[in-house]
Amino acid sequence: MVNDTCQGISFVINNIASYGGDPNRIYLMGQSAGAHISSCALLEQATMESGNGDGVSWSVSQIKAYFGLSGG
Repeated sequence: MVNDTCQGISFVINNIASYGGDPNRIYLMGQSAGAHISSCALLEQATMESGNGDGVSWSVSQIKAYFGLSGG
């Protein structure tokens, strides 16, 4: 599920402009299990970035805010 979440975040970052959104204003929110999974996705991405960064399609620094409700 964490990998699916990371892929979803990547899709949003790479395609939001074509839907009229701003790729420089990405906010991540999850409630309950969604908060837990999205926080795990951010940690997974940060871990990948701390290595050599190969294959990273988005950066944690692109997420401007994270809101975890009831579990994040």
